[in-house]
Amino acid sequence: MDTEALRLFVLAAEKLNISAAGRDLGMAPAVSSARLAKLEKNRRCGLAASVHPKSCVVTGRC
Repeated sequence: MDTEALRLFVLAAEKLNISAAGRDLGMAPAVSSARLAKLEKNRRCGLAASVHPKSCVVTGRC
């Protein structure tokens, strides 16, 4: 399991911002989004829904 992607997910949930969470972990915004997309695909769950280009809502829908 990609623990760095899990860290990114938790931080994004806390900040409600995927890009900001990625920056805190040293990732570019595109990399952050790709890592979360891969985590969602691997877990077969929708974990975050974008409601604005710079924010997110944690859904946890599986």
